[in-house]
Amino acid sequence: MHNKTLKELSALLQSKQVSSVELTRHYLDRIDASSHNAFLHVDRQQTLAQAAAADARIADGTAGALTGVPIAHKDIFVTRGWRTTAGSKMLAGYESPFDATVVERFKRAGMVTLGKVNLDEFAMGSANENSAFGAVTNPWDPLAVPGGSSGGSDLESCTMRMNCLSICSVTVKSAITPSFIGRMASMLPGTLPSMALASAPTAWMVFLPLGPPSWRMETTDGSSRTMPLPRT
Repeated sequence: MHNKTLKELSALLQSKQVSSVELTRHYLDRIDASSHNAFLHVDRQQTLAQAAAADARIADGTAGALTGVPIAHKDIFVTRGWRTTAGSKMLAGYESPFDATVVERFKRAGMVTLGKVNLDEFAMGSANENSAFGAVTNPWDPLAVPGGSSGGSDLESCTMRMNCLSICSVTVKSAITPSFIGRMASMLPGTLPSMALASAPTAWMVFLPLGPPSWRMETTDGSSRTMPLPRT
């Protein structure tokens, strides 16, 4: 199941060949089995509750194309009910009273949050070694860095298939660098008001270019290329 694309998973969910709860449990089990320190906060109960709500939307015909599909958020984006640390001990245990714009829009579409993923502290770094909660490890080479600052997003979403979709932020090359190191593609469709951390010391983070990494690319002519999965 984890080798299927977002498009393929959406079709399976809409046709009821798989439920969001089943799909979500599959990804949560892969996260539990990983030792790469990609996730900083996982709440299995809350995630499965979202998946059950998505299945209800699919059953009553109010679902959209993304309803029931799992997603993970870089820990720079505030999330109501989930800790947001930005990889810093300064924010350890912080829970936002609101969702970042990008989080809110995906939630409105019915996507299921798997958790918050690791990053360089305050997204300032290019190796993902500067997280206060430990570095993300590279599944291709344990002696190499995964790249940053979106090392957790790229690693878990694509390289190790612990998720179907993850959103990165980009200050300079925060998504491109880990995508290159992780042998993936990275898309940057544009800038969205993310409301990453609404506080004065981090006001520069309010507007960040966002984009998802991908382990499979498809072109308009129907051709595609799939990136390999590490043997770890």
